[in-house]
Amino acid sequence: MRTIHFTWGDQEDYIISKYNFQMPKDHDTSPQPFDIEKAKGYEAVTVKVGSSVRKNEIDILAENGCKMIVIRCAGFDMVDVDYATQKGLKVYRVASYSPESIAEFAITLMLSLARKMTLQRDQHSNGKNGRTLKNMGLLLKGRVLGLHGYGKIARHVAKIARDGFGMTVQFFDPYFTADSPDTKLENLQDLYATSNIVSIHVPLNDETKGSVNASLFDNVKEDFMLINTARGLIVNSADIKELFKAGKIQYLGIDVWNSDDAYDPELLTDRSIQTDHVAFFTETAIYQQVLQSMESLNGEPRKENILPR
Repeated sequence: MRTIHFTWGDQEDYIISKYNFQMPKDHDTSPQPFDIEKAKGYEAVTVKVGSSVRKNEIDILAENGCKMIVIRCAGFDMVDVDYATQKGLKVYRVASYSPESIAEFAITLMLSLARKMTLQRDQHSNGKNGRTLKNMGLLLKGRVLGLHGYGKIARHVAKIARDGFGMTVQFFDPYFTADSPDTKLENLQDLYATSNIVSIHVPLNDETKGSVNASLFDNVKEDFMLINTARGLIVNSADIKELFKAGKIQYLGIDVWNSDDAYDPELLTDRSIQTDHVAFFTETAIYQQVLQSMESLNGEPRKENILPR
């Protein structure tokens, strides 16, 4: 099957070589996001976060013989899945590639902010080592971690925080009904009001888009920390910046921001860390993304990767 892979990097080439993956005989790669002009004539197209495949582009793909779209990540908001299937295209994703990687990164952001690592590094780089009130850290043990969403990633975060650091963990997730060692709250406002740290772990959809906004932060605790390793558009970025400037959000750790993950110069402070959508980015995760994408391209998709769900 003639295939083109968009947003393809040296990390995928590394995995292909190291693990001797058998790529489709007729395939091409592009480091750029999805481009309909480049995609014309291919029977299969693979994309990642950063691409957008619009309805008119799905029409063009179908008209030019495309049979399949494979999304090499868990989120699938960049493709109108229902419309694509109506046009006769099969759509697959990689539902879970390494929830542990993202969970560990969320904890890394918490630790880095709590122990003022940006400031510590800056002092070291400038030869100004020393212990002052400004770089005195916060202890995670005993603090309340609130999880906005309680899927696989969030539950890994909970286990690390609870068992590794002695934190109290609570969560808001109306769709989670199983037993849990953590405390389920019935109200999102309560989660933000009673947690020292909130880490966001919900998918981006019509329900969650812009749901983290100023209305949630009226009664947050002193030294409140917000972590987002999910999707940028879940938060109202303008609100979050104003709350951060005002000190309502004292610490901000974000791996995703706004619609395109662009760095925001206003967040270059000692109280914030902004990274470029790399929470998932481990060898384990890239291996799984490539492996499961190849399975789908070869007609052997895992059940959880078949869209629509």
